[in-house]
Amino acid sequence: FQGGELPFLPAGASELLDAGFADSWLAYAVPDLGRYFSQSLNQIGAAGLQQGQLNQVNRMLQSQLGFTLDDLEGVGDVAFFAAGESLVDLQVGGLFEVPDAATRNRLLVAISRAVQRSGAGKVTPLTVEGADSGFSIQVPQLPVPINVAGSGDRVAIGVGPAAQSLLSGDGGL
Repeated sequence: FQGGELPFLPAGASELLDAGFADSWLAYAVPDLGRYFSQSLNQIGAAGLQQGQLNQVNRMLQSQLGFTLDDLEGVGDVAFFAAGESLVDLQVGGLFEVPDAATRNRLLVAISRAVQRSGAGKVTPLTVEGADSGFSIQVPQLPVPINVAGSGDRVAIGVGPAAQSLLSGDGGL
């Protein structure tokens, strides 16, 4: 699927699809999600949401997680993938473009903080070949961790080794 094939997402293609798993049975990309998010915020504002309310949301996000809605506007293309023929070899992951390094780092920290604050899982450091930073989330109900890693202008989130595969570009979709 490409963005636009669902009525609530923008249309277009993304080069991120090329990084997917070779045997993907699901691959979905949304180009320039940050721009779409920004347009949606503008429409919400036009519909009556007061600037003060947006400022309050931003203050809460900043204090609790370390990012603001402006950071989400900095996200570029996103793509999601699923592959595998059984639960044993299931690969699920997403790849996000975040060109600004500071924004990317704030969003990575926010994901880690959100998991820690929720108590949904244990966050531990993760070293992924070719990644600038990373962490692993061990959720008690899952047999494998959810790995999060950033490299250059990309962030990969995947179950088990899927994040490393998506960052390496070896998927070959």
